[in-house]
Amino acid sequence: MNLSEYARYDAIGLADLIRSGQMSAEELFQVAFNAVNLVNPQLNAAVELYESSAALYQPNLEGRLYGIPFGIKDFGAAFAGQLQEANSIFLQGYTCEEETYLAQSYREAGLQTVVRTTIPEFGYNTCTDGGVCGVTHNPWDLSRNSGGSSGGSAALVAAGALPVAHANDGGGSIRIPAAYCGLVGLKPTRMRNSIGPSNSDVLFGMGGEHVVSRTVRDSAVLLDCTCGPRTGDFVEIPPPSGSFLDAVSSKPNKLKVGIIDHPWTHSWGLSNSMEDALHRTAQQLQDLGHTVETTNIKVDRDQFDSAVAASWCSTVATTVLASSMKTGRTPSIDNIDPAMFACYEYGLGLSAVDILVMQYFFNSLCRQVGEMFETYDVLLTPTTVDVAPRNGVLNSVQAGFDAISWTKHIFGPAPYTATFNITGHPAVSLPLQSDHTGLPLGMHFVGRFGGEVTLFNLAGQLERAYPWIDRKPFVHVSSSS
Repeated sequence: MNLSEYARYDAIGLADLIRSGQMSAEELFQVAFNAVNLVNPQLNAAVELYESSAALYQPNLEGRLYGIPFGIKDFGAAFAGQLQEANSIFLQGYTCEEETYLAQSYREAGLQTVVRTTIPEFGYNTCTDGGVCGVTHNPWDLSRNSGGSSGGSAALVAAGALPVAHANDGGGSIRIPAAYCGLVGLKPTRMRNSIGPSNSDVLFGMGGEHVVSRTVRDSAVLLDCTCGPRTGDFVEIPPPSGSFLDAVSSKPNKLKVGIIDHPWTHSWGLSNSMEDALHRTAQQLQDLGHTVETTNIKVDRDQFDSAVAASWCSTVATTVLASSMKTGRTPSIDNIDPAMFACYEYGLGLSAVDILVMQYFFNSLCRQVGEMFETYDVLLTPTTVDVAPRNGVLNSVQAGFDAISWTKHIFGPAPYTATFNITGHPAVSLPLQSDHTGLPLGMHFVGRFGGEVTLFNLAGQLERAYPWIDRKPFVHVSSSS
């Protein structure tokens, strides 16, 4: 199989080839390995390549996705013995001691992990820039960023090197790079995927784990493989009545969609291209028989920034302290980027009262957004305010930021997504639109709590009506095969 042929298949298509005997898992691993090696010099999306499918674990031969090439992000879900360095000098050489439940699900699904993918330092950036690895370039335009924090995963999937890759989302880190790279990026309902056994939640409930993919059905089948409670989880989300994969091919009921056309947090402001894209999407929804109307979320911007910073910076501080105990290293400006060191110090200074004030704000926002779903089936916003930013605009090496100004800075181009991390609602970015140069513009759909089935119904319908699969970025494996 050459690389052009390989890139035409999504994960489900490749799994069918293996099951039918047209290709072996070993052959497919080598194709993916070569594909990552081909595009990575331009993208800088790979931290570490694995020489064989058994480098970290033995994939389950009976798994639904046996043999499918996969990327694991340098943060979050991890296999025992895997290096996980969070793009930080401070964590260089850090090895995970146990397998997370999500990694176990990936292994049981039969996925072959080919590569560990880049992130911004500690994941606290909406671009992948800074730290040890530096810039991860966007395959659509190498002068632009792939987004963050799942930037390496998104760049490799968009470039055709992988059909699907691990991602996680504590403020938009699945949906933002998916939008910038022209991919499907679903953040599931809070706790749909267990994040145990070492954690009961991440970022006070803001964090969630899933993947980026080129097709809606790949996102759905991966969620089928990973969802469900594990022993000791704080919360158990009721399962869907059927599979998420089946939902993709099922036509949705007529939906009432609330469209939010302006940011409610500090923002750079919507570009003309994004405004036009949002209006086109509203018309597409109407053409498919859905009802749309404009609505609004009212949020105190300063309280929002303070609460998000408290969640993230206390988590960064805890991560650094816990790692320091294991490695014996002392955190300093010499081994942590200036912006992240400011966030670490801010996190150290937060009190229990500060955290309770944060949680009070989280609760009030959850109630407000929850009430909106008494009127609407789905909310629609832009995923970001414009196409991907230029490299260097959001870089944690930059000095002069404190924790609050850094938080405002990184969410300026992506003001919508973090709200739904706070509320826990499922949300998906779809690559429905482009600007006049062809750069992707993501549309962001939010469902009721536990409502991934509705999102997959709608996403599948939109993908069939307005397909994006044949769009290819400037850097793509098929360009050299």
